Amino acid sequence: MADKFHVLREVLEQLQSVRIRHRQAILALERKKNKTVKERLTLQEKFANEDTLKQLLHRSRGLLFKRKTEWTDDQKERAKILFKQFPEIEEAYKYCQRIRKWYEPIRPRYSDRKYKIKEADLVLITKEGMESEVEEIRNIANFLRSNSTPILRYFYRRESNAKAEALSQNLQRFVSVNYGARNTDFFLYRIALHFS
Repeated sequence: MADKFHVLREVLEQLQSVRIRHRQAILALERKKNKTVKERLTLQEKFANEDTLKQLLHRSRGLLFKRKTEWTDDQKERAKILFKQFPEIEEAYKYCQRIRKWYEPIRPRYSDRKYKIKEADLVLITKEGMESEVEEIRNIANFLRSNSTPILRYFYRRESNAKAEALSQNLQRFVSVNYGARNTDFFLYRIALHFS
């Protein structure tokens, strides 16, 4: 669970949670019956790229998954507007990009000194995340702190639980194909024979 794929998936889910939280607030404001004039104007306001506030939050989903270098011109413009309107999203995005950068491989490899620097960087990233006022960033930092040993183990030795997950997936597929077997002992015998 602490390999690069799972860690970055958790980090990006938390980033999307910040965007979703703000979008839900906009939708709640939209449902509100007695809106003030200012609230009505805010909801109808269109930005330079012709997005309303709700559209901006909806359409920015994809760009938050990408690095800045991978953005199209439209995404760059949308991100500029998004980050100006919602500084929390920008803070969470930058924090996620910092974690992604931490995962970049060390060159030259297998230097104990460089691994110690990476370990210190992870501790610093975690500490800064815990000091943030954004709840989702604190969630990411807590996840990194509680899983720091397996994360570092994956980073140093590329150890992961991929083999166990593949075995579990194959076992689940085998069970679903043979669903409804009446003789349990024979079914367990077939599993042992198939996976030995």
